[in-house]
Amino acid sequence: MKGPREAETPGMRVSEDWQVWIGEKELPVWEALKNTNHGTHDITRMSFVGFDLDKPLVVRIRAKKPGAVEVRPYAENIPTEKRGEELFLTLKKPTKLILTRGTGYEGTLILTANPPHLPPKPESVTRYFASGVHEVGELALKSGDRVYLAEGAIVKGWFALQKVENVQITGRGILSLGHLPHKEDFRVFKGDATQNILIEGLTVCNAPGWIVSFWNGNSNLTVRNLKLVGSFRYNTDGVQTGTDGLLVEDCLLQCNDDNFSLNGVCKNVVIRNNLLWNLYNGGVFMLGWATGQQFELRNFDVHHNVIFRAGGCCDYDRKAPFSLKLFGSNRVAENLKFSDIDIEDIAPYGRWLDFQAEKATKSVVRKIQFENITIRKTWRVEAELRGTSDGAIEEVAFTNLVIQGKRVASPQDAGLNLIRTKNTTIDSKSFPDGIVFEAKKSGSESPQQSTVSSSAQAAGPNLLEARQKELRGSVMDQKQVDITMLLKVSGPGVYRYGVRVRGKDFPVKVTLLINDEQHPSPDVLLTGEGSQSVERTQPVRWDELRRAVLRIEVANGKRGSFQLEGIWLQRSGG
Repeated sequence: MKGPREAETPGMRVSEDWQVWIGEKELPVWEALKNTNHGTHDITRMSFVGFDLDKPLVVRIRAKKPGAVEVRPYAENIPTEKRGEELFLTLKKPTKLILTRGTGYEGTLILTANPPHLPPKPESVTRYFASGVHEVGELALKSGDRVYLAEGAIVKGWFALQKVENVQITGRGILSLGHLPHKEDFRVFKGDATQNILIEGLTVCNAPGWIVSFWNGNSNLTVRNLKLVGSFRYNTDGVQTGTDGLLVEDCLLQCNDDNFSLNGVCKNVVIRNNLLWNLYNGGVFMLGWATGQQFELRNFDVHHNVIFRAGGCCDYDRKAPFSLKLFGSNRVAENLKFSDIDIEDIAPYGRWLDFQAEKATKSVVRKIQFENITIRKTWRVEAELRGTSDGAIEEVAFTNLVIQGKRVASPQDAGLNLIRTKNTTIDSKSFPDGIVFEAKKSGSESPQQSTVSSSAQAAGPNLLEARQKELRGSVMDQKQVDITMLLKVSGPGVYRYGVRVRGKDFPVKVTLLINDEQHPSPDVLLTGEGSQSVERTQPVRWDELRRAVLRIEVANGKRGSFQLEGIWLQRSGG
């Protein structure tokens, strides 16, 4: 049999960062290498090792390069002991771990203790890949086929399943695809119109595009104990499917796009006991998004998963760990439950929740539960539910939501904007629509660049500035637009408010309503020559939390094409 160095393939080599032993036996540790300029540049390699675990054992690990080693997920609470330069882990059951070194994620070790299994005899399966390197390319499978990759098998190939049923692709081998160029719609496991498919136990290294990709009329797809590593390239969605009867369990999915991209007709879904790592692009649970096809998501149960890290990308506001985006008409997302999910890290810029249905019509988004969700670290605490253009997101319930050590009791605690929603509850308490804005105590504001005039700068920082992006550009071709805000301040005060709008040849009136008290501005004529500002200094007083409405209307009652470019609220004394 060839030695490890002889089995190296493009994008995969023997690890130069880690060594692993069980007893006196040293295990082969592989290293996936980045071969693209896609996404984040602070992670260029990661190592991985796997073995079966049928009884408790101690794993000895040596990091070849300096840096404190941290064992994650934290919730696993693995007993560890450091002896000199080596770390000893006591494993009592099958598990999946990520060992980091230093402060970042460069050169991590992915360690998988698989459940025990009995390899089949070669003659009992349709295709048996023994230990060694196999050049295969695309392998088209037929109904009833059974494919097995033995431990030590490195297969440079992928699978096509078209209108087939009762197919199994299992084993402990590796699909190594670093020799292929990036291609967005490449599909490592390509399935259409399939029934009763099992993918289990394999490792996929350096995928060039979509990985488990089953579209168009599938039923009963099971993905179990699949490991995705070295997914550095964009579009490496983990499980991308529209399936009636989907089970994904005990997997480790490291992706540089959505870990789960669910579209089409996707019903009766269970996703459980997985370790998920979104490198940079995409989101973790990405629902909808596709256009031009039917979307129906029902009976969706996601529980007992760990999100190691949720990435942040160029479209950061729309790529949260929990993300839904609907287009078109007659879309349905109903009976969705996310429970017992531990999120260890959300990368800079990322929201933790983003459900957007405003581009859908005649659609239903309702009965959604978030229960026992823990977010240990996030760059910002922000989330949004935004209903359809002609309806609302209904019956969303949050129970035992903890963000950075604090149990959430209100939308303000969660940074949660509620726009066209009905019956939203947090620990059974109902909350109305509103966009959350947080103000600091008087005298505690730190200097910062304002977006308005120098006179307004003197009043303090713009308390709404953090929410500019989702408001800007949202007001166009309307007679009147009401922007509802939940304003949280530390006590009564005097504030100035204003907006910046752009339009042409008609007057605009801006009114701030607080507790039904109107504080109108004078009309301002939009000339089309740049932006026009409307500013008011008004002794607006309210207590800890008040609901306010900023109303922008064309003063002559006609429809006008104007655009909101800025909005501010500043403490000016009192």
